[in-house]
Amino acid sequence: MRVLFFFLLAMTEVSGQTLSGRVTQASGTPLPFAHLRLWRADSSLAAGVVADTGGYFVLRPSVSSAYRLTADAVGYASSHTNFFRLLRDTTVHFLLTPQAADLGEVTVKASRPAYEQQMDKLVVHVASLLTASGGNALDVLERAPGVTVNRQQQAVSLAGRPGTTILIDGKRYPAETVMALLSGLPAGQIEKIELMTAPSARYDAEGGGGIIQLILRKNALNGFNGSWQASAGTGRFEKLNGYLRLAWRRGKWSLQTDFSLTQDREWQRLELYSRAVRDTLMVTNHTRKESFNVRPFQQMRLSADYAADSRTTVGVTLSGFHNGFRSTSPARQETTQNGRPAEPVTLRDAERNQWLYGMASGYITRRLMSRATWSADVDYARYANHNPHDYVSEQGIANQVFRTRKETPIRLWVVKSDYTVNLPDGSRFDTGIKGTWTGLTNDVRVETLSDPGWQIDTSMTRYYSLRERILAGYATFLRPVSAAIRLQLGIRYEHTDFVIPEAGIDRRYGNWFPGVHISHDWSHDRSMQLSYTRRIQRPGYDLLAPWVMFLNPYTFITGNTRLLPGFSDVFQATYRFRGSYLLTAGYIRDRDALDRFRFTTDPLTNRSYITPQNVRLRHTFSVQASVPVRITRWWSAQQQATGSFVRQETPVDGQPIRQQQWSLTFYTGHAFVLSRSLTAEVTANYQSPVLSGTTRMRGQGAVNFGIRKKWANSSLTGSVSDLFRTTTLRADNVAITDASRWAQYYEPRVCRLTWAHAFGKSLLPAAAIRRSSSEDERNRVSSH
Repeated sequence: MRVLFFFLLAMTEVSGQTLSGRVTQASGTPLPFAHLRLWRADSSLAAGVVADTGGYFVLRPSVSSAYRLTADAVGYASSHTNFFRLLRDTTVHFLLTPQAADLGEVTVKASRPAYEQQMDKLVVHVASLLTASGGNALDVLERAPGVTVNRQQQAVSLAGRPGTTILIDGKRYPAETVMALLSGLPAGQIEKIELMTAPSARYDAEGGGGIIQLILRKNALNGFNGSWQASAGTGRFEKLNGYLRLAWRRGKWSLQTDFSLTQDREWQRLELYSRAVRDTLMVTNHTRKESFNVRPFQQMRLSADYAADSRTTVGVTLSGFHNGFRSTSPARQETTQNGRPAEPVTLRDAERNQWLYGMASGYITRRLMSRATWSADVDYARYANHNPHDYVSEQGIANQVFRTRKETPIRLWVVKSDYTVNLPDGSRFDTGIKGTWTGLTNDVRVETLSDPGWQIDTSMTRYYSLRERILAGYATFLRPVSAAIRLQLGIRYEHTDFVIPEAGIDRRYGNWFPGVHISHDWSHDRSMQLSYTRRIQRPGYDLLAPWVMFLNPYTFITGNTRLLPGFSDVFQATYRFRGSYLLTAGYIRDRDALDRFRFTTDPLTNRSYITPQNVRLRHTFSVQASVPVRITRWWSAQQQATGSFVRQETPVDGQPIRQQQWSLTFYTGHAFVLSRSLTAEVTANYQSPVLSGTTRMRGQGAVNFGIRKKWANSSLTGSVSDLFRTTTLRADNVAITDASRWAQYYEPRVCRLTWAHAFGKSLLPAAAIRRSSSEDERNRVSSH
């Protein structure tokens, strides 16, 4: 092994020093994705980074100390420097040589905690989360601390905050498709999940509830390797899924393909009660609806990257999925008028909700000089939604047959360019521009069968087209004020053009979104961070579109073209102590927050409408504690508790109402190392009553269990979700003259077995993940 180590000292001594350099082979060929780790004299890790495709790296330790730098790459002998004190900007060059022995096929085993708390985010390592094995992405999110999945409202929230943005490998999918994608994405394809409550101005301002980012597994090894997984489970019905990943990397080329297949059958039950009063008339309705669903889902992704030279990398990705959701749902409604029962109504609903999606993206990144990088991305995506319902209604001897048809094609272009430069004094400047163009049509027809044939119901049939353009630019500046204090300032501007010609809507508005982050490190295990960010929550296309779904002939759900965007001001303070204990306090002011489902009833026609509305003003105060505990050598635990108080006011039925709610969210996860190859996990979560729009969600919780046996290249995992059958969504919606409540029941206890096998070269976590230009855009379309 030969090591070349030299320092190039900066001309002047400054605070906030930078340690940078490059990792190459003896021939001068760069070694991409090498791991660089900076160690303190007490053997604690100060910082770590992965070299980029050109072998370059940059480290910025926050505290001046004595350090030793190590470099490691798969198949190469590791190297390290002697201890040195970082007083000025320093450059280190590592030459790594191949290991003399032919390692052949090697399996590298690493024990990683399920949860890794960082200052600006909580990272969930999915491979270590046994209770989610064999499930899908929604199952994983349900087990993530602070995350709530509301399948009835087709929404995911972080720390009880609505409007959470979901990214998958940096891409934002339309809200109508994201739930379909998450329900079909196998947990085994996900490497980790990042939970961010205060993202910087570099991210799109979309999402007042923070960002949840799913990072899929990537390949960073030479040669050919891959893995496959098969899972079978049962609740009330069978649940099957599997995926295959193949990867090849040699020289300048890197290829990867993924294919996943899901075939689930499931059961749900919805119970809905409503009461409406007008003058002397009081009408009550009680609806019970059971759904028997089938979710066939296929997804495929193909990516290729090419390192043109040591400074330039280009790549393309092709991806797509098909969701063929089918459902049969019998329902029964019982009605009373002033206490007198009316003839009950039954309804049979046969639904198909098919989504087709395809995307092509390309990128180029180039290192302009030793400290600067430029990148550009282009994405083009097309979606097609075919959603017919066929209804048969019976009331006494009278029958009614009607149907709805919904066709929604969507087109999306995203273009983005970013520039980053690391300055000699340890500062960093980022800037970029982005453009997003979206177009869709929404054709909804409601037809009734009568003597002449199918007759169009003109009161509910709608055709709308939507055009949206968002142009954005941002700049962030990170400056080490001293060896212990860092300041990051950011500003983002977004201009939105939003047009629905058929509804007479033409909105054009521009907004500034500032962001400030200040951190102070007293020592390596004690620090404080303060932040302020401003966010926007644009209504999802599914909330704006005039689609119609009937729960019974008199109760239906539809969109609202008059929804306004919501704005959030987010203040947060985080104190870290004892290394990884965190205490966070926050305040959020929301204006025109989105209330996804508001229930109103007209007692004269006995028609009930469930539509999205805006909440005029909402204040949220919260305190969160995160405490990892190692109880014994074989037993570790992660605890997280969040307490919050919400106060809001908004007009309902033409009159202002004020609501307030105290709530508590608690999560505990326990990992047990039973032997070198046998591990187990128990997780539990509880959510006390909480406000969701004007709806008060009742408390709920669940306990999950998992156990895993590992061999050299394989593993077998067994898991049981909702061990005590306590996962039921219940809610109350109280207005001035109307009241409603509902409950959503899901399949009882689900048991799964999952077999996973890896082949080829050693599988290590991905070192570099490329985000496409749509990294913050495609989350505004939702689906079953």
